[in-house]
Amino acid sequence: MKMNNLSQKHVGRLTLFLITLSIVFALMGLSRWLAKPEVSVKRVERVLHRQERLAEEIASHVRTEAEGSPYIFEGESSTLIRENEFHGFLFYESTLTFWSDSRVAVDKESLGTVTSDTLLYSGNQISYCKVWSWDRYRFYLLIPIKQAFHYENQYLENTFSLSYRLHPDTRVVVDKAQGFPIYNANNRYLFSLLFSETSYTYPALRFLILLGYFVSLVLLSLFIIALYRHLSPFQSRPLLRVIFYVLDMALLYGLLKWLHPSDFLPESLFFDPSLFAHNAWIANLNDLLILSVFFFFIAYMWYGEFRQLIEASGEVRHGKIGVSVVFMAMGVSVVYYSFVLIHSLVVNSSISFDLSMLFDLNFYSVVGFFLMVLLMGASWMFVISIIRYLKTCGWGIGGWILFAAVFSLLFVVVNVLFLRGLPLIFSIATVLFVLFCGVKFLLWRDRMNAGLAVLVIAALAMLCSLVLNDAWEENRRSEMRMIALSVSNQRDRVAEFLFEDWVEQMKSDSQLHHLAQQAVYNVVREDSLMGYLKERYLSGYWKQFDYQVTVCDEYVDLSLQEEAEVMNCEAYFSGIRNRYGLPTFGDHLYFINDSSGMVSYLGQVPLLPSVDSADTVTLYIDIIPKYIREGLGYPELMIDDQFQSVEDYGRYSWAMFLNGSLVRSVGSYFYSSKLARYAEVDAEDHFFHHNENDHYLYHAGEGMTILITRPRGGIIDNIVPFSYLFLFFSLVIVLLYGLFLLTRRGISFKFTIRNRLQLFVTGFLFIALSVVGVSSVRYIWVLNKDKNSSYLQEKAHSVLTELEHKLSNEKLFDENLYSYLSMLLSKWSNVFFSDINLYSPNGELIVSSRREIFEDKLTSTRMDPSAYKALALDRKMQYITREQIGHYVYLSAWVQFRNANNELVAYLNLPFFARQSELSQKVSEFLITFINIYVLLIVIALLLGLLFSNIISKPLVRIRDTMAKLSLGGDNEKLKWSRDDEIGALVKEYNAKVDELDMNAEKLAQTERESAWREMAKQVAHEIKNPLTPMKLSVQYLKRAWDDRAPDFDQRFDRFSSTMIEQIDSMAEIATAFSDFARMPKAQLEVGQLNDLIRNAIDLYDEATEFTIAVQLTEEDTAIFADGKQLLRVFHNLIKNAFQAMGDQEKGCITIKTWREENSVMVSFADNGPGIPEEQAEKIFAPNFTTKSGGMGLGLAMVKNIVLNHGGQIWFESGEETVFYIVLPAYEGV
Repeated sequence: MKMNNLSQKHVGRLTLFLITLSIVFALMGLSRWLAKPEVSVKRVERVLHRQERLAEEIASHVRTEAEGSPYIFEGESSTLIRENEFHGFLFYESTLTFWSDSRVAVDKESLGTVTSDTLLYSGNQISYCKVWSWDRYRFYLLIPIKQAFHYENQYLENTFSLSYRLHPDTRVVVDKAQGFPIYNANNRYLFSLLFSETSYTYPALRFLILLGYFVSLVLLSLFIIALYRHLSPFQSRPLLRVIFYVLDMALLYGLLKWLHPSDFLPESLFFDPSLFAHNAWIANLNDLLILSVFFFFIAYMWYGEFRQLIEASGEVRHGKIGVSVVFMAMGVSVVYYSFVLIHSLVVNSSISFDLSMLFDLNFYSVVGFFLMVLLMGASWMFVISIIRYLKTCGWGIGGWILFAAVFSLLFVVVNVLFLRGLPLIFSIATVLFVLFCGVKFLLWRDRMNAGLAVLVIAALAMLCSLVLNDAWEENRRSEMRMIALSVSNQRDRVAEFLFEDWVEQMKSDSQLHHLAQQAVYNVVREDSLMGYLKERYLSGYWKQFDYQVTVCDEYVDLSLQEEAEVMNCEAYFSGIRNRYGLPTFGDHLYFINDSSGMVSYLGQVPLLPSVDSADTVTLYIDIIPKYIREGLGYPELMIDDQFQSVEDYGRYSWAMFLNGSLVRSVGSYFYSSKLARYAEVDAEDHFFHHNENDHYLYHAGEGMTILITRPRGGIIDNIVPFSYLFLFFSLVIVLLYGLFLLTRRGISFKFTIRNRLQLFVTGFLFIALSVVGVSSVRYIWVLNKDKNSSYLQEKAHSVLTELEHKLSNEKLFDENLYSYLSMLLSKWSNVFFSDINLYSPNGELIVSSRREIFEDKLTSTRMDPSAYKALALDRKMQYITREQIGHYVYLSAWVQFRNANNELVAYLNLPFFARQSELSQKVSEFLITFINIYVLLIVIALLLGLLFSNIISKPLVRIRDTMAKLSLGGDNEKLKWSRDDEIGALVKEYNAKVDELDMNAEKLAQTERESAWREMAKQVAHEIKNPLTPMKLSVQYLKRAWDDRAPDFDQRFDRFSSTMIEQIDSMAEIATAFSDFARMPKAQLEVGQLNDLIRNAIDLYDEATEFTIAVQLTEEDTAIFADGKQLLRVFHNLIKNAFQAMGDQEKGCITIKTWREENSVMVSFADNGPGIPEEQAEKIFAPNFTTKSGGMGLGLAMVKNIVLNHGGQIWFESGEETVFYIVLPAYEGV
């Protein structure tokens, strides 16, 4: 029956695995079907047609609302447009009177050319533009198709609208002959989709497929474990089970590597080596995840099987040193490689594990920390099982510590001598790990309670944090080296290579030559030339540079303001080229590195003669990498993900020294003007500490030295990983343990008072601290928002004051003032450290201190509609709102600028681009401190909970134990409790009940004694009457014979004498039996073997009976502390009863077995007689019960009395055969 249940369980696990795998394949098929171009096209058209119907409803609302006023900023239509993420524009005659937002960079001129529904390419978006015209109104509604920024980063992504479910690499073209055409609701062609090889996968489907993939591997691993444990060839071979399971897992891992799951599973970073790669066998995060799961289950099986291996092998008496060394080497190697993998996970991945920047963590960070839990947990089980096995070698605590210390010392020496490429911290952490495991097991064995669990988790978290700290330090040093190399060599190899192709195109560009000829002596024409260059050439990759273009021929002179002289243009640039220039890939670009530390490129482009002119002119182009200062512009928006500015390295600062003198510095650290102030070293690669900062000194050659600086971490920074890991480890272990209990025992929770008290204290503290933490974080966010708003308001008023001071007499800003305004705004932008924009009264941009934002089409040149409504329609003097570019949200202050006559001239705008990383850093710093305190308080709460629960539950446990010993007629112990509390009242009540029980027990005993003696008297009288009757008859018969003078009197007298003697013997036997039952002789206890007593008992029956006696004696120790003579009486009685029960049965057989069970010795007597009827079963041990025609029924009663006096138990089972079982305490020695 048991095997059948196990088989059903295995089939259930296998079925669950197959179902999960089937679901995965079904979801993969569904995902591929949904990603088919034909299906995607139908989906896009369906969504687009629904949006067209919605657009018609919105247009109807707009038409109704416009009848009252063309300024419909507050109408229902405006809300509908924003809720559906459309973009609406309403023109009254030729004036734009309403726009729904400023995110889409489309200008009025582009809209004016649209007369019918069509696809519209705006500066940053591809939209389906619908047009309605009525009376003097014209309404445009843009339905977004795809974002189309010139570059991408974490805030700017060129993705399709979510409802279309298309991969970002899918292209939109207006060519019916290409791709898959899309039609509107009127069956009119709009555009075509060119699908990429990478198909779109629904995020939910991707998650479910990957989850099912990993779950199926877990289920398969569990099924194999269970299968090996119950297959007959492996049941009694635990070591063989482990070996075969390891081989299976290795084979399965190799099979997965060969199959390449990334080829048939959805695209995911799990399979991307750029996210993580350790070596060829662990080439991505998927490999590490599978390996960690397999390793965890191998350790789990190892942990369970080694317990059976220990029980099967017993104590190791020979070769314990060799066994210890082999197993210790195995354990150390496993732990060591676990730490190597954890270290590699941090160092060789692009996953953020920096716990000081919480908001940089993501889903893959959580997966990484989960893998750390698996590796540490598996190492723990592996080492503990080995130490448990070594315990059988006879190692005590002292011997274990000595052995482990010597072994660890040798391991460290091996690491230092032969593993120099690996950090020493691996060896230190491994040694501490193994020592802790050994001490824990030797002190507490397998015992585990809440306190020990906290201790173990804290130890694992601490050891893991040692490795993480070392990995983070290695990462930081690598970053510092990278920054130093980047700063020292700011040459852009890609730009150098691309410039040559650029030059070849320029040489043959007749239009460029014509514009250059006009710009030689005409400064106004330089703007046309620059505009042409930006439109035709200075785009894409070249957006990361600033430019200054100078047109020269052999006659042009330059006026040099710094030297106050005039110099020939060609000669001037030739001097710069010869003095500072370094050649690049081609002949037309030079890398300029002057003594100021500023680097740039000088491009020389000779233009061939054109039709208009036979003169040759040369374009000299200064190419300068953009420097985006913090707080100015959109620092995190204007950097493409492909590029990283050397000006922005977060918490790092850097300085450039030429010949020992500071020429340039970036960051918050204040550098000395002389390098000698820091260090005098010859090494090229050198780290040192100075002024509580870590520095990296790098000699770049040619007198250039780079110094990289970062704040040095304090004690809190070193504690941070432990606190977070402790919380995370605790959470994961609790979840895994809860899942284990749920699968093993089902939903069943039994909480003791101790558990409830611990749970209450810990839960209350957890909830309280969580509420405080969430409230504090929210307060920081609100406080930061209020601070930024106040700061922005003050800055706006300061700029407004300057503007009023300079331009208070202006009535209108016309084009003649634009250059002057641009100069003023650029100057004030640097003074007030903020970008500044001016908008006209109708909401159009006039001038900006950073026009690149608008030139790159990141946002519209129109005001934010909510700001326009507040200032223009509601007549507010100032307004602060939140605006958005891509995913980047920022504060923006708006102020009316009025002249001296209080006439509205313009709207002043100051966008405040507070770094998201700065706020995240503040919140992270708070959470770091808070969580450290949090963990400390949680640990204290757990310890206090354990302490108080033990204090409170200790008297309850004592009461429980005392009550468990409570017996009727026994020596019941009273409790003592000095305090007058609830427990004291319980103790008093208990003691009163003990007194009452003793009194009642005495009364009951008295009554039972009287009843027993009455029954005994009846039985004795009855048994004595039996021989008295024949004795009386014999006497009467003898008297008659005497009176009759019978001739055979002598014979009769002889018969009388024998009869009388027989009856007197019977009465003596009865008296002896009752005497023995009433007063059992005092037992003479001594150590003996139960098996020897059994052999002595059956020796009397070997040849004296026709029945068979089968003996099955265990080979285990059967030592007992007992009276051998009394036990022999027990065994003789049971054997004799068995013979009598079988009667005349021909093939009677008695089977006697002995065996060990934990701390007891068992013996059974089985016969194949007719059995005991149910109606007699309850009375079988009664003193006066017998089934035989003769006898007093005292045999089995005496047997039970002897067994109980030896602290044992006796019972029987009757079916096809009758079996009597006796359990006696095993002798464990002193």
